[in-house]
Amino acid sequence: MKFNWKVVLLFVLILALIVPVYSKAVETGKELPKSPELQDDNSSTLKNVNTPKNLKASPLTIPANSTIADLFPDEGMAKTVANQLGRTENNNFQTPTKTDWKVDDVVTEVELNRMWYLTSVATIGSIEGIQYLPNLYNVQLQFDDQCKDLSPFLKAPNGYPQLYRLNINNGNISDISPLTELSAPTLKYIDLAGNNISDLSLFKKLPNKLPSLEEISVERNNISDVSPLADFASTKIKVFDLDDNHITDLSSLTNNKMPNLQRLYVRSQSFYVETPVVTSSKYEFSLQPSVFGITKPVKITATNPKATIDPITSKITYSAEVMAKRPKYSSNRVSGVSGVTYSWDEDIPFNGSNNLVEYNGTFYKPLTYVEPPQVVSYNSGLTYELGTPLTEQQFLNDLNVITDQPTTITTNFDKVLKDVNSVGFYPVTIKASNIEGNTEFTTSVLIKYKPPVITADAEYTYLVGDKVNATQFRADVNATLTGEGTLRDDFIYKVRLNTAGDYVVTLSSPKSGYYKQDAIPVTVIVHVKELLELQIPDEFRMDIDANADSVPISDKKQTLTCYGSSGKAELEVIDRRTVRQGWTITGAMTPFTNSGGDILQTSLKYQSKSPSSSPIYLNTTNQPIEKKQSAVTDPKYDSTIVNLEDSLSMEIEPNDALVNDSYESKITWTLEDAPRP
Repeated sequence: MKFNWKVVLLFVLILALIVPVYSKAVETGKELPKSPELQDDNSSTLKNVNTPKNLKASPLTIPANSTIADLFPDEGMAKTVANQLGRTENNNFQTPTKTDWKVDDVVTEVELNRMWYLTSVATIGSIEGIQYLPNLYNVQLQFDDQCKDLSPFLKAPNGYPQLYRLNINNGNISDISPLTELSAPTLKYIDLAGNNISDLSLFKKLPNKLPSLEEISVERNNISDVSPLADFASTKIKVFDLDDNHITDLSSLTNNKMPNLQRLYVRSQSFYVETPVVTSSKYEFSLQPSVFGITKPVKITATNPKATIDPITSKITYSAEVMAKRPKYSSNRVSGVSGVTYSWDEDIPFNGSNNLVEYNGTFYKPLTYVEPPQVVSYNSGLTYELGTPLTEQQFLNDLNVITDQPTTITTNFDKVLKDVNSVGFYPVTIKASNIEGNTEFTTSVLIKYKPPVITADAEYTYLVGDKVNATQFRADVNATLTGEGTLRDDFIYKVRLNTAGDYVVTLSSPKSGYYKQDAIPVTVIVHVKELLELQIPDEFRMDIDANADSVPISDKKQTLTCYGSSGKAELEVIDRRTVRQGWTITGAMTPFTNSGGDILQTSLKYQSKSPSSSPIYLNTTNQPIEKKQSAVTDPKYDSTIVNLEDSLSMEIEPNDALVNDSYESKITWTLEDAPRP
C-alpha cells in the first residue's frame, strides 16, 4: 500500500501547532483568541523551519563526551531535555533512533540542534544550558515558583532565530531585562503568566529586539501600575493580556502607541486593601472606591454583602442591619476575613474602534470591628489617709486603668468615697464603655488613719553616773506624739550612763491596728560626758613663723613657738562636778626624733600665765603645768581654756637642725581631779 508522505508530514506539522495552544488552555484556564492572520503566519513559519538552510544559529561548541546533566545542571531541566530528545517533533518528524534518553547520556551538538520544541516535564529551577538549543521554535516551561533568572537566554551567541513562541509560566520571575536583550526576530508570542512581575517599565524595550512580537500575556502577576505601557510603541502588537492582576486605573492608556492592538484583557483584577478599617457593627458603613477606566471613572456594579451604590458617585453604603452580622469574605488568597467586597465590570471602547476592553475586578476591604473594651491593667490596692482631699479625677489618675482601645471610664466614686469620714475598706465600681458595650470591675480602696507625727530635740547631754529612765528621757528631749499611736523609745537599750560617749536613741510609734500606720521614726543623739574632762589638740607644730615650711639651719640660736595644725592649739578643762574642788594638768614629752633616729637636744618650755609662775621644761616625767583651786562659776559646768600658742616655746642651738626633715615628739597631758599644793 502506498502513502503520500507529504500529506502525512503536513498532518504532523499541523498537529504540532495545535498541541501548544491546547496546552496553554489547560494551564491558564482560558485560551487567548487567535486571529486568522496569526494562524496563517504560524503555518508559514513551520514550513520555513523545516527548510534546512534556515537552521544556522551558530551554536556553542559542546565539550566532547558531555552528558545532558553536564550541559543542563538543573535536574528538572535535564529531565525535560532528555524527554524532548526522544520526541518525533525534535527529530525532523521522523521516528527517533533513540527514545529512552537519560540525563547521564552523552549528547552531541547535532542532536541538540535538532531540538525545536521544549516542553517541561519536571519542576525546573534553572534554565542554564538553554543556550545550547539555538534552534528552538516553541518553548513552554512551567517553573512552579522555582526559577527567577532568564539570563541564560543571553548566552546563545546569535540568539534564537527560529523562536516563535515563548511560554514561561508559574515561576518567580520579576526581572524581564534578559528578554529586552534577547535576539529572536521571529518571536510572536510571549506568555509570562503566573510570575511575580510588578514593574512594566522595561516592556517598552521589547519591540526593539523582538520586531515580530504580536501577543503578550502577563496575567496572574503582581501588576498594579500600567502607566509604563504608555511608552510601549509597537505597530505589530495585537493582543495584550493583563488578566488577574491588581489594576484599578487604565487612564494612562488613553493615548497609547499600539495602533493595531485588537484585544486588551484586564479581567479578574483583585485589590486587597492591606490596612483594616476600624468600624462598629452597630452603625452603617460607607466607603468611596476609586476605579478609573481609560477616559472616565468606572462604576461599582456589585457588592458582597448587599449594599446601596450611589449611581453617580459609586459611593457604597452597607446598612446597620448588614453590619450587625459582621460580614466576612473569602477568595483564592484568603479565607474568612472580616470585611466586605465590591466589584466593577465594564466593557470600555478602546483605540477609537469597535474593540472593547473587558475590565472587571474586585476590591477586598478588611474591617476590624470595634469590640466592648477589655481592661488590660489597673493599680489595685489603693490606700488613702483619712481626711485627705480626694477627687474622682485624682482617683482615676491613681487607678490608671489601661484598656485595649479608646474608652470612657466612669465610677461610683461620688457615692462611695466622696466625703468619707471613717477608716475601712470601700468597694468602688469602675465601668469602661464604648459604643459596643462595657466592661465592669470592682476594686477595694483602703482608708487609713494618717501616720502619727513624732517631734523631739535633736540631742541631749547627760553626765557619767546620772540616773535617768525612759520617761525622764522623753521629758528631757521634749518628745511628743501627734495622732493615733503610742510613743516608744530604745533609750534603756542604747544608752550606757556609766560610760562616756555618744549614743543614738530612736523614738517610734508602730501601728497597733490594721487602719493605723507607723510613725516616721525620729533619732536623738545622747551625749554622756565625764564629770571632769580634758580636751586636747590632736597635733600641733613648733615653728619660727606661721608658714608651714622647714626650719632653716642657722648659725645662731633660734626660738620656736607653737602653732595649731587646724585651728588653735588649746587645752580645755570642763568641770561638770557639783562640788568643784579644783584640778591639775600635768605634762610629759618624749625627745624630738627624726626619721633617721637623730635626737634634737632640746625640750619644750611651758610658761603658765598664772602670776608668779616659773617656766617648766617638759621631759619624760609628768610635771604640773596648770592648776585650778576650788571655785563655783557656771551652775552647769566650768570651762577653762589654756592657749598653748602663748605658753609653749623651744630653743634650738646653732646648726642644730637637718634640712628637709622633721622631728616629732609625743606629748602626754594628764588631768588630775584636785589641785596640787
